[in-house]
Amino acid sequence: MKEQKALSIIILLAIVLFVTTLLVPFIPVPIPWLTFGRILSSAWFVSLPVFLLFYTNSLRWSSQSLVIFLIFGILCVLGASLFPFPKDTESEQMMKFDIAMRTAFSGLGTILWSGALGVFMAKLIKDKNLLIPVAFVLATVDIIVTMMPFGTVQQILRTPGGRMAFEALAYKVPEFGVATPAAFIGPADLLFLSMFFCVVHRFELNARATLFALVPALVLYLWVVLFWGGYTLWGIRLNTLPALVPISLSILLANIGNFKLNRNEKIMTFAVVIFCILALSLGFWFSLKK
Repeated sequence: MKEQKALSIIILLAIVLFVTTLLVPFIPVPIPWLTFGRILSSAWFVSLPVFLLFYTNSLRWSSQSLVIFLIFGILCVLGASLFPFPKDTESEQMMKFDIAMRTAFSGLGTILWSGALGVFMAKLIKDKNLLIPVAFVLATVDIIVTMMPFGTVQQILRTPGGRMAFEALAYKVPEFGVATPAAFIGPADLLFLSMFFCVVHRFELNARATLFALVPALVLYLWVVLFWGGYTLWGIRLNTLPALVPISLSILLANIGNFKLNRNEKIMTFAVVIFCILALSLGFWFSLKK
């Protein structure tokens, strides 16, 4: 009965996500309400994928099903990116509908393929206590590759081809009244979010506490990017914040009482934390030096 309920919720969330992605660009917002509209749409389109991945990972999927989701998701993203535009480009509404349709298929496709890969990666975590070092390492790596000037994300976004590839693969956050997305969420963020959810469900951790810690954290994080992305902090622009930081912190804080580390695990975790601090310190030092 629980699996049937979860499956019904998954189908409903997928339909709601697809339909609202199609409709939102056609809903105009008066100029005085533009900020409120952006706040509302960003919160809606960040929360839906999180809930969708949460309930999807509450079920036990076979490897064959995951491969199907992976392939289907990739096909959706490729189809949304490569399918030719209609020849009737004179109709603004048709163009907007075409972009909205691509965004809807691309969004669901990205959630499918990254979510499936996340479940496969979760199989590598054999003990719930490993979540602590894994969370610290992932957050550290995400900060380095996303925020540092020499990071791979910064390097990719500097080139037109790299930016185009990133935007094609990323999950797009729609906005009221316009066809272009308000923001992009990297597929790696959804992939590791899926991995964390899978581990939380498998080891029967505080699943609901994790969910309700993650949603507001990610929404607030996106608001910082949307409204203060043009600012620079310590030489680092706020328009490309690493989402794995709030994801990792939310996972750890929501489940802190479930981790019982033995002596060796404490030593290993302490060593990992020290390594992450050193890596971040060096990264910020090089960033400021440049």
